[in-house]
Amino acid sequence: MARPVLGAGSMLIPSSPSPRLLALVFTLATAPLTLACGAVAGSDDPAKGPGGPSDPPGCSTQPCTKTDPPNVAQIMEVAGSYELVFDNVDRADGKTSSPSVPLPSVRASIGVRARLDIVASGPSGYEVALTSRWGKRALLTVDTINAKEIVLVGKAVFGTAGESNEWRKIRLARSNTGTSALSGKFTAEGKLDAVGGDVIDSYEVTGNGTVGRDALPPEMRIAAPRRSRGGVRLPWDDVQIDLAEPLAADKLYPTISSALPELGWPPIGDGDAKPDAIVTGYFGRATNFGLSGATRTISTHGGVVDPSGNALVPFFGAVAFRDVGAPAAAHDFDAALTGATWGDVTRVTDTRCESGGCLVLAPARSNWCTEAQGIAGRLSLAKPITKVHARVRLLASDSNGSTTTKPSVYQPIRLEVGSTTGSLVFGTDPMTSFVRTAEDATLPWSTPWMTVDADPQSGTTEVGFHIIRPICDSLGGLPYPDVNIGVIVDSVWAE
Repeated sequence: MARPVLGAGSMLIPSSPSPRLLALVFTLATAPLTLACGAVAGSDDPAKGPGGPSDPPGCSTQPCTKTDPPNVAQIMEVAGSYELVFDNVDRADGKTSSPSVPLPSVRASIGVRARLDIVASGPSGYEVALTSRWGKRALLTVDTINAKEIVLVGKAVFGTAGESNEWRKIRLARSNTGTSALSGKFTAEGKLDAVGGDVIDSYEVTGNGTVGRDALPPEMRIAAPRRSRGGVRLPWDDVQIDLAEPLAADKLYPTISSALPELGWPPIGDGDAKPDAIVTGYFGRATNFGLSGATRTISTHGGVVDPSGNALVPFFGAVAFRDVGAPAAAHDFDAALTGATWGDVTRVTDTRCESGGCLVLAPARSNWCTEAQGIAGRLSLAKPITKVHARVRLLASDSNGSTTTKPSVYQPIRLEVGSTTGSLVFGTDPMTSFVRTAEDATLPWSTPWMTVDADPQSGTTEVGFHIIRPICDSLGGLPYPDVNIGVIVDSVWAE
């Protein structure tokens, strides 16, 4: 549905508030708030001179610095849900490029259909929140309210890969036709962060756009698994359900929690887990490993609406979990492949292994994720597991064609441990002290066999482990010379 566009001189009437909200307008108490000149509704005609009907009592000089308590009824005159869209974002200094980082052609905020809510709530009598589409809900404060504008302050973030726009002040223009309605236009001030590898450029920006009635229906989606998992979640991985705009937590909780009862589902949003909390999604953590090899479906069929009465778009989605096999005290890969693998991973029984059999992850670039590779399994003991160990060895290609320069790599692999308490622990980083052995013509550099460890910190008798290439979960490349890295895993065990 196309967003509404207001023409010159148009007035914007907010989405119809509930009868309860209308009643609250006449009973809300006031709370401390700093107001600029013009807090009392009236004429803003400069011809009337200082101290005219627009000025707060006692304000007879310009510029007006009088501070008054807030008139909550004024704020509630524009109560409702709106759609706010940035049309332009520019550097405040007038420059058009970033000093170090190439900028995307379109700013992270432009065209994003955000929802602005002004509602009766809390001890101050009102609550203002701005949520970018599929983003985080940001609570704002009314800094100024008068006949010309409402000024909101806070920190509302709009982001994409490589760029973040943080808006700290938003000015909502009001109609000058003698009504209290918003005019349909706004301006904003904030900061833009541009990210390129390990370089971040930051500078001040300004923006402007339109505000219209909220006619956009809410949506939901299942967040994709981490790229390092090869497209399929592990049984101890989190499951995140995203909402395009805020909804009351209890609206979808029964549907989601019944579809995946093996997960705990505290709502995410403003840090409040009450059933009527306003949330932008749900975050499930494993309470057992019964999801190994399972697929669950989540579907919604109406009945959920946003504050403007727009119905949730019907949703159907599936969540698949990788089969990681049965638990064991150790996985040595001598007699067979146990657990699970993905990507180019092969079990061998040759001189590359420390003893018996081992798993070989084919060479892959150290600074970029060309293919997700990994191994995973379950570990169990009769007593609480305090440590997980893995015996690994790394092989590397020449760096920049040099036969004498040792390769320099950062976190080529990582051991991680998940538990039924919902924790996910990173293990120690492997040493990357390479020696040129030339035992492999394409990977002439190698490390000695080494042990990497992880502390589950869960106190449970069963945990899940996985060894992955963490570069696949990175947003960009690393500032090191790119080499090919091969990985050999001889065994994984618990104590």
